[in-house]
Amino acid sequence: MILCAGRNETFDFAKPVGVGLVESAITLTQYILEEKPAFLFFVGTAGSYGKFALLIFS
Repeated sequence: MILCAGRNETFDFAKPVGVGLVESAITLTQYILEEKPAFLFFVGTAGSYGKFALLIFS
């Protein structure tokens, strides 16, 4: 099963789990219990707030 966060970050090929620990934990648990996937693969982006810089590898 391919997953993504959701809201502003969705993909046609991925199921959204939600944003935040509680929302994503509840949604992911429901997906696992209902669909019993063979694997989980999360796609998306990550960032930071404040003084932390992103490391970009090329």
